[in-house]
Amino acid sequence: MNASAVQREITESRPVKNLTNGNGAEPANKEPKNPEPLIITMDQIKPEKVDWLWSNRIPIGRITMLDGDPGSGKSTLSLVIASAVSRGLALPFGEKPTAPANVLLMSCEDGYSDTIRPRLDSAGADVSRIVIPNPKRGPSTSMLNPSFIEQAVKEAGPALVIVDPIVAFARGKNTDKANEVRELLSPLMSIAERHALACLVIRHFTKQVDARAMYRGAGSVDFMAACRSAFIIGESDDEPNMRVLAQVKNSLGPKSSSLGFYIDEKGFRWGREVDTDAEGLLTASRTDTRRKEKHQLEAARRFLEETLSAGPMPSNGVKAKAKEAGISGATLWRAKEVLDIKASKERGNLTGEWWWRLP
Repeated sequence: MNASAVQREITESRPVKNLTNGNGAEPANKEPKNPEPLIITMDQIKPEKVDWLWSNRIPIGRITMLDGDPGSGKSTLSLVIASAVSRGLALPFGEKPTAPANVLLMSCEDGYSDTIRPRLDSAGADVSRIVIPNPKRGPSTSMLNPSFIEQAVKEAGPALVIVDPIVAFARGKNTDKANEVRELLSPLMSIAERHALACLVIRHFTKQVDARAMYRGAGSVDFMAACRSAFIIGESDDEPNMRVLAQVKNSLGPKSSSLGFYIDEKGFRWGREVDTDAEGLLTASRTDTRRKEKHQLEAARRFLEETLSAGPMPSNGVKAKAKEAGISGATLWRAKEVLDIKASKERGNLTGEWWWRLP
């Protein structure tokens, strides 16, 4: 008997009932005795009450987004919230105090020793309850992965996780693509739900000042779609020194009123409720931005008229003087176009340098 015949006889004589699915259980081709139905009716779904870390603002078991310009106070505000959680203090307005709880803080823009710790101390945090990735283990950005977060949450049992900013933890993912944003946020969403914790993620604004509040944050709109609550921070139009926290989205309840707050030499302090929404806040910001841009353009125009009034100058010399005067390159170029300034090379100039002259 040849080898092929021996193999065929062994195969045909092997009892089918001994085949398993790899777990020593049922045969691989045998269906479960009680398979789950393909569809069910909604009466089999039990309604669940939404719990809040901060009523109608930061839900437990979900992601909350906070957007704003660099320097608007996003990180400071997040640390104030973390401090309140660490001490079990009430957040405004009219919230009841709760038991002190831990906070997992993942930040990559501010130093833990020179910036974050002083801010936490200023806010009165119980820093023994603020948990961070061990800096000796490497940069924080390498640690935003499902296994690290899961382990950290199991060890610390936090009520709140803060990721600041979320795009810094993308780890090679394209945050402008919806599917890659989902890959980034899905682990956070799952962990927040399974461990009943709140997750606050922070983003910067884009430069698209005319965009609606829903689309001002950097990256794909799927960031906003994945979160259940979202806020922006902007400067108050009524009080120059007051900043405003305005809710853009609340999928789990009514939108909350906008809140004012201050960050100055006295530290952080809450202000009053503000009668404006997120869109109104951005509209005022756009108006203020355009007013500043108009003022800067006018200053650049006067600078060029005065600088070139005596005759042509090398463009590099004009740019150097403009920089000393605090005029940006972009504003200088816009003023050049407004004045219709001509640029040309002088005859006999071997360096090929461009000269600017008034028309």
